[in-house]
Amino acid sequence: MADSIFDLIQVDPKKRPPISLVDRIFGSCCEMLEIPGARILCDAPCYPRYQDWKAVIEIQLDSQGGTFFDKSMLYRLGDLLVENDQYHEACLVYKLTEQCT
Repeated sequence: MADSIFDLIQVDPKKRPPISLVDRIFGSCCEMLEIPGARILCDAPCYPRYQDWKAVIEIQLDSQGGTFFDKSMLYRLGDLLVENDQYHEACLVYKLTEQCT
């Protein structure tokens, strides 16, 4: 979340993200934390990177046009984690998808 705040306080307005994106990032993180078992991801030695989570949210907004959280977001995040060689964290995210409705 600190990275989101850092983005928001950029002096150059062109470097600031749209507030709708920041709202979705915060909202989706909160929704993810409500999934039973999400605490294991919080306790992981390395969190998903902010840029990965931001990319997942941007894809969701572009493809769905909506602002909802669903399993596909977690799958995308898991895939990005695998691409970044964060296999342990990816496994944790994939396990969370099993607990989503």
